[in-house]
Amino acid sequence: MSVYIVPQELKSPVKVAKHFYLYDLVFILIFFCAMSVAGSCVHDAVKLFYNIYNILAALILTRASSFNPQKRIFQSIFYKLFRDRTVYHAI
Repeated sequence: MSVYIVPQELKSPVKVAKHFYLYDLVFILIFFCAMSVAGSCVHDAVKLFYNIYNILAALILTRASSFNPQKRIFQSIFYKLFRDRTVYHAI
């Protein structure tokens, strides 16, 4: 008779490092691809500052939101920008 190991939790995120998840890594890669395309419009004298700003922005946007602990900051901003303003939500 075989013994099967059944996972207890199916929706746990995949960790790459201690506080760094695979979802964050994918977001940062997409963010850097978009910023490298936009980087061609940046003057060569300020490219270093542009890259430093993009690294900091990517790291800040992937942090957990203080207003919605289950979501990231970039997800909270997305929900805020594209919410349905005609729907009433009671507080």
